[in-house]
Amino acid sequence: LPTQVSTETRLTNEIRLDIPILSAAMDTVTEARLAITLDFDNALQARSAACCIYGSALYFSGSIDEAQATFRRAAQLTEKIGDRRRRIYALGYLALIAAESGQLAHAEDQIRRATGSSSDLAEGEHFINAMVPLAAATVLDVRGDTTAAADAAHLAVGLARKGGGILELAKALVVRAKILERLGDHETAAASRSEASALLGGCADADIAQRVLPTAQHRKSV
Repeated sequence: LPTQVSTETRLTNEIRLDIPILSAAMDTVTEARLAITLDFDNALQARSAACCIYGSALYFSGSIDEAQATFRRAAQLTEKIGDRRRRIYALGYLALIAAESGQLAHAEDQIRRATGSSSDLAEGEHFINAMVPLAAATVLDVRGDTTAAADAAHLAVGLARKGGGILELAKALVVRAKILERLGDHETAAASRSEASALLGGCADADIAQRVLPTAQHRKSV
């Protein structure tokens, strides 16, 4: 609302933008799009942060192709200015998008770009953003390494609790639940699904909640 204006944009605990470009009510794709159309002049850091905000909004709204293009732009900007945290944030989403579309080799390449390592995808010491291990969990799960996928998913949930948004945490919980079901850990899987549902219970956009929760709801109905 116009009367609720913050001079700081806070995407996650790690990603903040200390200029007044977003109001507290800016939580839709249309409003997020405004962020990257504003005149930042040569403030590439501000533009890269706006791209991260917009890309996340697009991803959770289901506009995957546009989200991918926006995160590619963010990755380019952050690499240009040497912003490691936002670069990893953008690459994590790019890796997850690739993994979910079945482009596993491309997802692994993005993970390596984010971590700077070509070692085991589930090595938690390299990850500082929840979306990177979440992408790794997705890749490992598809490749049939369910135990390693569960480890990566646990890491994603832990990191999302520390510095992710509500949607990112709910997403990580749902992915973890799916993997744990395959391992036979139905109790922890159910707890993860329940927590994800509770987190999204107050989501103003029912469509977004439905996109994050379908796996969990499907499991409940089985």
